[in-house]
Amino acid sequence: MQDIKEVMRSYPNWKLNFLDGNDIFYSQYAEAGDPDYKQFYERVREDRGNLGSEKFSFLGLSTLASVCRGAFYTLNSNVCVLGHQ
Repeated sequence: MQDIKEVMRSYPNWKLNFLDGNDIFYSQYAEAGDPDYKQFYERVREDRGNLGSEKFSFLGLSTLASVCRGAFYTLNSNVCVLGHQ
C-alpha cells in the first residue's frame, strides 16, 4: 500500500484502524467532500451505530493483537503508520 487513501479504497481486503479519538483527522476530510474519506468515515459511523461490530479504532498498543486477527490491516496513530499482512 502506498498511502492511506489506497488502504481505504482496498476495503474490505485491507482495513484501516486508528487510535481511538483520532477520528477527527478523517472526519474533516470527509466533511470537505473527499470521496475516499467520506466513504471510510461513513463505515466508521455505521459501525459505531452497530455496537462496534467491525471496530475501526484501537485504544493502544496493548489492544493491537485483538485488532489484527485474520485480515490485512493498516493502523494509523498519526505518529506512524504500520501495515500488517
